Amino acid sequence: MKWLRIVKTPEKLSGFVRLPASKSISNRALIIQALCVEKFPIHNLSLADDTLLLKAILESDEEELYIKNAGTAMRFLTAYFSQKPGDIYLSGSQRMHERPISPLVEALQKLGAQIEYRESENYPPLHITGIRLSGGEIHLSVSQSSQFASAILLIAPTLSSPLKLVLEGEIVSAPYLDLTLKMLSYFGIKYLHEGNSISIQPQKYLGKPFQVENDWSSASYWYALAAVLQDSKIDFHNLFEESYQGDSVLQKFMQHFGVETNFGSNVCTISNQSNSAKQHIFEADFIDFPDLIPTFVTLCCVKRIPFNIIGTKTLKYKESDRAEVLKTELAKLGFEIEMTENSLSCETYNQSIFPQDDIWMKTYDDHRMAMSWSILAAQNPNIWIENADCVE
Repeated sequence: MKWLRIVKTPEKLSGFVRLPASKSISNRALIIQALCVEKFPIHNLSLADDTLLLKAILESDEEELYIKNAGTAMRFLTAYFSQKPGDIYLSGSQRMHERPISPLVEALQKLGAQIEYRESENYPPLHITGIRLSGGEIHLSVSQSSQFASAILLIAPTLSSPLKLVLEGEIVSAPYLDLTLKMLSYFGIKYLHEGNSISIQPQKYLGKPFQVENDWSSASYWYALAAVLQDSKIDFHNLFEESYQGDSVLQKFMQHFGVETNFGSNVCTISNQSNSAKQHIFEADFIDFPDLIPTFVTLCCVKRIPFNIIGTKTLKYKESDRAEVLKTELAKLGFEIEMTENSLSCETYNQSIFPQDDIWMKTYDDHRMAMSWSILAAQNPNIWIENADCVE
């Protein structure tokens, strides 16, 4: 087991940061590329392990496929291999086998997919026998994850007849569904979005070069560090105000912590050069931006700003049970976080926070937890981060 400690942090940050490419955009682009008859280049593809794993699997001839803990890959590949002739066995890590996939499997089965659970009902691993799928009207719950809908929409143009997808329940992570629709449109797919239904006729993807934006959620950790380290100024390239990514809302939320965002010619500059951070309670609904929650909970604790964050109900389905991890691990530093089914909050802070002894923060093999703990380490050299390599 490896542990990482940040020994020294500068008083301020200044310079250019090369952000990674967006995994969310890259993963969708790879599925579209695999489904498209006309091959096309993808520029600035994410180099994250999850994306490279997805790319390797799409190019593989193997039947036994190990997805590790890559949730997006598991969902997208379940739909992809349902429509591709052949037998495939999808499995993953123990945590992956604890993440339910039944809403997606049941929806695909209504289109004719042949999918069997290999161990526990409703959970991976899966045995998929790919065939040409039909269309029709299907109802899909999106109260757990919008990725189920995205997985089906990506293969919808390949179906033998029209699809009408009716979304049921409160849509979580709605911007990711919007991202999928924007990418379908970019690659020539026409659809009709009326209310809670999306209709797509059989058609072909148009192959054309595609440029992946850099990742807004990865920028959140630099924003947080800028909020902690006064007089910081950081430049990013390939990060846009009008973005495909819902997590670009970050620029608005970070104003509460004194970080301003300015856009120039292909450059995004963030700065914290005044004591403009607000000390009153930070309140926001993150139902559409769950990946940002660990950043903001940790930042609020470091800055001792009271917070009430709602929209947390999907965190238990992530790479770790992030709500429980935040509550448990931050308690090691004296932060008393209140947790409900759909909220995290902390209204008062003890004066004994940040003890001088070494603090060992577990990541649960979740890259967003590792990155969030780096915000703590910027203020306390006694923070040790477990398995920091999980960010790769």
